[in-house]
Formats: sequence, C-alpha cells, structure tokens
Amino acid sequence: MERTRETLSEETKILHAPAPISAAARWLSAVITAYDGSHRVDNSSRNCGRVIYHSQHLADRLLERILPHLPPGVITLDNAPDVTGQFPVVRKEKWKISRLAENLRFLKYGPGNYFRPHADDHFINDKAGEKSYLTMHL
Repeated sequence: MERTRETLSEETKILHAPAPISAAARWLSAVITAYDGSHRVDNSSRNCGRVIYHSQHLADRLLERILPHLPPGVITLDNAPDVTGQFPVVRKEKWKISRLAENLRFLKYGPGNYFRPHADDHFINDKAGEKSYLTMHL
C-alpha cells in the first residue's frame, strides 16, 4: 500500500486514538528495575517522564507497521549470542518475533533529561511460551 499524506494522517489518528496520553497526562518519573526485581527511581541512569499503557491492540498495530522495515536478522534471531546468550546458540534455537508486549511505555524527555546506555532483562511469559530478547524504541 502506497502511503500518502492522507493515509499517514489517518494512520496517526488510529494509533493515537487509544492512548490516554496528552499534555495533561501525569508523567511520573521513570523507574528502573534493579537486579533484585525491585523498582526505583535512579537518576544516575534515567531521568525522564513515563506513562505506561497496556494495549495488545495498539502493540499489534505498531508491529504491523514496523515489521516490513526490520532487517531479517532482527525478525529471526539465529546464532545471535550477543542478544540471546549462548544457550539458544548451543541448542540451535531460532527465535522469531511473535508480537510486541502489551505493556507499552511512553517516555517524555524535556531539557536536561536523558536515558543512559543500559541493558534490559528478558520478560518471560511462561503461559504463552514467550521470552523477550529485544526492546523497541520509537
């Protein structure tokens, strides 16, 4: 489908419609998850506002929109120890993007805000047999 200014404008409206984010939204200080599983504000690594919004529908729409633009090596992780660790490589596992997680985090940066380099942990959904290996930032 060729994208025109009109279709992009309509797509933007559709993607924004379910998100309760506005200038009046309450942007709380973004927290980090520590190695022990606790959550806390840590301004040495991150200083910005955050709104968390849960919507599998919106996550599905975002994936549909970006998937054609992702390189094959991101869509399917095969022999990627820097991302998956060694065990999936040894077991000759291939991990393919199945969905984006429904717990979407919208970050807001003002003057002087930052998000320093860091490493994300995996999110494991045992019920669905899923494990996250990548974090997507738009």
